[in-house]
Amino acid sequence: MTDLVTKNFIALLGAMAGLLSAVGAISHAHRKDRSDAKREQDEMQQFVIRTVRDQYRDLQGSFNELQKQKDQMERELDQKLALLTKENNHLKKSNEYYKAENARLGAENKKLKSRGLIGG
Repeated sequence: MTDLVTKNFIALLGAMAGLLSAVGAISHAHRKDRSDAKREQDEMQQFVIRTVRDQYRDLQGSFNELQKQKDQMERELDQKLALLTKENNHLKKSNEYYKAENARLGAENKKLKSRGLIGG
């Protein structure tokens, strides 16, 4: 009988050890899964951060290049506007001169017609 009790006790201890091993293995697997999931999540976050950072740098570089081009175009347009304004002022002065010259010649023509020196 003691043999039977001893055998049953050993079997019970074996079953408990097996159960504890199974629970330990499940617990270990669960912790490992959580750890792996956390590591994968961290890696994904780092990937997203790197990707966004690289894209931001690219966009910032493109923006800076466009800003330089815009500034250069503004300078060129300002220069062209200054040149056109200068030319416009010169043309206005020339126009005033030609209007005055036209009026003078018109008066002279009228005078010559009134003296009968030219026909018309």
